Amino acid sequence: MIQPEEEKREFLSCGYGLLGLCCSDCLAGPCRISPFEKDRIRGLCGADADLLAARNLLRLTFREGVRSLQSLREALRELRELRKNQGLTAVAEGACGKKISRQYKLAHGGGESILSFLEKESLALLAPLADESPSLFPILFPEAVFPHLHQEPDLRSLTEEILELAQLDQEKNQDPEEWWRRCLRAAIPIFTAEELRRDLFTLLHPASSVEDGWEETRKSLESWPDSAQPFMILFSGGDGFQSPLMESLAQGLKNNIPHLRSLSIREVSDLPRIGRFLHEKWSRPVSALAAVVLVESSGILPTLGAFALGFSTASQPSLPIQGSEKALYFFAGALRTGRQNFYLAGEDETAFSRILQSFQERIL
Repeated sequence: MIQPEEEKREFLSCGYGLLGLCCSDCLAGPCRISPFEKDRIRGLCGADADLLAARNLLRLTFREGVRSLQSLREALRELRELRKNQGLTAVAEGACGKKISRQYKLAHGGGESILSFLEKESLALLAPLADESPSLFPILFPEAVFPHLHQEPDLRSLTEEILELAQLDQEKNQDPEEWWRRCLRAAIPIFTAEELRRDLFTLLHPASSVEDGWEETRKSLESWPDSAQPFMILFSGGDGFQSPLMESLAQGLKNNIPHLRSLSIREVSDLPRIGRFLHEKWSRPVSALAAVVLVESSGILPTLGAFALGFSTASQPSLPIQGSEKALYFFAGALRTGRQNFYLAGEDETAFSRILQSFQERIL
């Protein structure tokens, strides 16, 4: 049921849930652990605060992955239904198809070749028992741009990653840190599914895809200087931030970082595109850029995905990890040594100073 706007404003979020300390995984729940008693209180299954925070992030990542699977499957189904339509082949041979060919470095083989490529890659991503990594991973996430992604084991299909997330909670060795790593890993095939879905939509609905959004972003990036500059990416579902907290954070960075560039995006699949474009322009991997992604979204992919790609990231609402010291150390500190990026909640009182210090270190 849709709530009236007045009721929406009065609705209060669950404080335990925001901290990641509320679990409803089984019928015996929900279990809530007080942030003031988390050192001695556990859930009915024996889970402590760290495990509850890991389960919450796991559940959200799983749900996001399933949505991407469903969206890609529906787009692929529509493609197959219209494949025999010569009009679709003509679209693939036109401007839309040429953009896709350039993006994936395809040899010129006509519209049918492009359609076959997209169908094959979509099936590889949807396959539950793929023999090898989908070939799009090294194209969309080249090692020169995202070097830390290539330190992981071979990425697999999204279906395989989702199935692995589903069974993690059943393993005897329940290591919250491993769960968080697997959530970050799953963000990459989710990104790939979003990229393919976007390409398929462009071909299936060319009239609706004229204002893609990426073209405007690309033009903005082209206007930036040829030498690396500090910048921030603003992601929201609408026209600008609705949260005064995030608006204040963005404005504070603008006022305190000289020559700071700002880029607003609405498509999550723009993030890897931005990384690839700036590497061509500046010859630097994402992890070496003086950059931050500020996210305002109720979905988890923009935040988790930006962080997984190597961008330092702050979000509002925050990831449900604030009730776990181990999670906070993992996202805000432990990974920074090897990956040089960090995650902070938008409401974190140290967010502004941490981000500002990071910019100053990289600019110098």
